Amino acid sequence: MTEPPATAKIQRWHIGKTPLATETPTAAPVQAPPPGGKPQQRTLTLAQGLVAARDLHRAGRHDEARNVIQAVIRVAPGSADAHSLGASIELAASRPDLALPLAQRAAAIDSPNPDRHRAVGKILRALGRDGEAASAFDQALDLVAARPPTGNPADVNWNNPTHHLQARPVNHVMYRRSKHLDRLLAGWLDPQALTTDDLTRFYFLADNVGHTLTRGVEGALAELGVWRGQSARVLKGMAPGRMLYLFDTFAGFPADQVPEGDSRRDRNLFKDTSLEAVKSFVGTDEVVFIPGVFPDTAKQVPADTRFCFVHIDCDLGAPAKSGLEFFYPRVNKGGLIVMHDYGNDSWPGVAQAVDAFFADKPEGVVLIPDKAGTAVVVKQ
Repeated sequence: MTEPPATAKIQRWHIGKTPLATETPTAAPVQAPPPGGKPQQRTLTLAQGLVAARDLHRAGRHDEARNVIQAVIRVAPGSADAHSLGASIELAASRPDLALPLAQRAAAIDSPNPDRHRAVGKILRALGRDGEAASAFDQALDLVAARPPTGNPADVNWNNPTHHLQARPVNHVMYRRSKHLDRLLAGWLDPQALTTDDLTRFYFLADNVGHTLTRGVEGALAELGVWRGQSARVLKGMAPGRMLYLFDTFAGFPADQVPEGDSRRDRNLFKDTSLEAVKSFVGTDEVVFIPGVFPDTAKQVPADTRFCFVHIDCDLGAPAKSGLEFFYPRVNKGGLIVMHDYGNDSWPGVAQAVDAFFADKPEGVVLIPDKAGTAVVVKQ
């Protein structure tokens, strides 16, 4: 079904204290009455109704937004946008049971749109119906995978100085496609994350965690510098049955770790996270969360713990050096130490710390051409 024309009229709804209605399809718009005056009637289009409901929703006036969107749906029962907005309003008002049928109706009307099915999955997950949620997410992923590429890669790659179109690994899209990996990738590509344009890093982490385990390297995994948990979720998802240790303040950079004279010292970078938010995103099974300032928190790791894969992503030279000093002797032979931001001159302390540490070690540092220049060593 298609969206109704923009001239479809809303029969009756309310905003605030001023009733808005139509008496006939040709009723002329009038201004709202003066304070204390008698309420008057207006004619509003479908588009205006959606805008009004969305504005009320954003203002936190969910009951008023609900009244508006219900009126919109009565007049435009074939509008996927109206049903989708209605679901968002109910969800924001902590009414997922009422949000679900609206989201499902939007997905039925606009079935080729993966975002509609993804919204259904999120509501089902909020209701604790995890199996049905997984099916909805899988349907969304299938729709995304079936989309033809847009744009000419050559045009984008030649004319854009910072980004390019990139082919995904052929095994992952043709020969060894995995729903599990697709789900991890969906989290990585979340528009709210800052990882959406760094597919190289995603596949590097996913493939090398899996390969390390396939080669039989024993030990736990660890990440120093977690922020919102994007890469931690990949590590956990690719290593079921292994413990994952996550080190972070979960509250941003401590100012005293940023070098003197750095303008970022007092900006409390990466503060837009929390321990509870990361737990919710990553999961808690087989995960040890260690909040605080590293290396002070390292003493919470049992002395006999060994590692197969360590991801150091702390941006600053001092904690990167401390991370290498702590983890290197505890990584088993054949294990990987991955150091993010080695090739990122925004954080020059990382490369300085890595080069100094491995200057007298047998391992050579290998560079990965992802967005921020990851480096990796295989423990000898």
